[in-house]
Amino acid sequence: MHFRQKYFVIREPIPTKIYFSLSLGTIALIIAIYILITKKRLISPLFLPPLSQVIGSIVEMHSEKIFFPSIYASVWRVYFGLLLAVIVALPLGILMGSYKFAEGIISPIVAFVRYLPTLGLIPLFIIWFGIGDVEKLVIIFFGAFFQLVTLTSDDVANVRRELLEISYTLGITPKKAFRKVIIPAALPSIVDDIRMIAGWAWTYVVVSELVAANKGLGYIIIQSMRAMKTERIVMCILIIGGLGLLTDRVFALVHKQLFPWTEKAGK
Repeated sequence: MHFRQKYFVIREPIPTKIYFSLSLGTIALIIAIYILITKKRLISPLFLPPLSQVIGSIVEMHSEKIFFPSIYASVWRVYFGLLLAVIVALPLGILMGSYKFAEGIISPIVAFVRYLPTLGLIPLFIIWFGIGDVEKLVIIFFGAFFQLVTLTSDDVANVRRELLEISYTLGITPKKAFRKVIIPAALPSIVDDIRMIAGWAWTYVVVSELVAANKGLGYIIIQSMRAMKTERIVMCILIIGGLGLLTDRVFALVHKQLFPWTEKAGK
């Protein structure tokens, strides 16, 4: 009973050592299951290669001079495309959430376009922008921008009205309230939204590289599929997951440093 009261309380933090032990234990369990399945050949190595073969594929791809250039290409596309989306989306989202006239102008367009299938528009983007980096950046921008505008608008609109009313009683003008109250109150949620959108950006770049590319992790995946080199596919998936996890942890650290007063920062 004491154990349940200590660790199974809704939204209550647990000791850091316990938290990381659970995380590492989960990863170790997954690796152990993978090794067991491949060692016992419960699944054909053609479809699920041994871990040693997966790791060995790094040497092969490096010898072919496609490993690091492809990682660099995908990373550059993801984060530059995401940066462009953030630069344009945040001001529009903040305006939408703050002023109804801006919402009336922007919302119909955003509400319509954000439901369009980004992946289904890839053929058009290829026709319009070719198969180079510009097309990849447009896909990432398109996929991230409209979602981020909506999320940012909701974050700003959800800022408690009491905060504004109190600021007005203290003599702050509406213009200053926008800068001193609205944006600081919404910023923690906005950073979390960018953190979430970053994961979507990886999906868009990999799919775009599957369709038309001469480098990138998606390019390696599609070429490996055609050659039935499953170990390379698994390795690329692991790399993407690792980069995504690293990005997520960086955002979590930044969030904790910038907004130590939030409930999430205290966990």
